[in-house]
Amino acid sequence: MKYPDGRPAIKHISRKRKTKYNNKKVTIDGLTFDSQAEARYWYTCKQAYLGNKQVEIKYHEAFEIVPAYQIGSKKHAARKYTPDFTVYDKGMLIKVIDVKGGKATMTDGSSMRINLFMYRYKMPVTIAKWNRNTKKFDEEDR
Repeated sequence: MKYPDGRPAIKHISRKRKTKYNNKKVTIDGLTFDSQAEARYWYTCKQAYLGNKQVEIKYHEAFEIVPAYQIGSKKHAARKYTPDFTVYDKGMLIKVIDVKGGKATMTDGSSMRINLFMYRYKMPVTIAKWNRNTKKFDEEDR
């Protein structure tokens, strides 16, 4: 392709930007996960609850941790915490899981959101970290 004045068009090469934590999106069962660790955990979680028809696993369900508020004329939006997985048994929330790929992904911000969630909903959050040596998830309740 050329411009009307005869000079050649410049081709723009689009490059994928590296993500903050070098994670790669993965699609399994029609769900697109933010990282390979989340996809692995989904598979593990599905296997664990496979026989129980009353258990429902949700991915990236949002919970309000601070409601919207206004100070003077300035409005502040509601703050939400979105864990990676939530597990329901007969409609009751029984487990909240946040998958972390390593130490770097547990930031001060994520730690604060987890603590606010636990305070508001009185429910522990399970942190699942992939262990490369054992090829299993190490789970820790906060």
